[in-house]
Amino acid sequence: MPVPFLHQPGDEIELLDLVACCAFTSATSISFDLNRRSPGMLNGVGWLDVHHPCDDPYIKAQLRVWLPAEYERSDLMEQLVREVFAALAIPSNEVYELSFLSGGRHVGFSNRKDSLGGRLCDS
Repeated sequence: MPVPFLHQPGDEIELLDLVACCAFTSATSISFDLNRRSPGMLNGVGWLDVHHPCDDPYIKAQLRVWLPAEYERSDLMEQLVREVFAALAIPSNEVYELSFLSGGRHVGFSNRKDSLGGRLCDS
């Protein structure tokens, strides 16, 4: 049985230079509204969905994020994954896929290795 996420709707965590506000959770999913902090308010700029653990035999964490194009950098996506995994107590070596969406574009990122460091074949 999956361990439930500890965050509840309304909880906030810092990710990159953004404030992630928990929108909803289920047994294996959590969704955040992503915001920039301005004096006295939060301005919505995107969203993040995390699914863990997944039933897929290889990919155990699926992340989908919609953000402005300025965040479409591999170093920022790697940092985002590290920060999300730390905040949600997902093992840092978990196999994942991340789908980055922005203005009609879709870019995929993944670590494509198993938890022992072996390379996985694309199917």
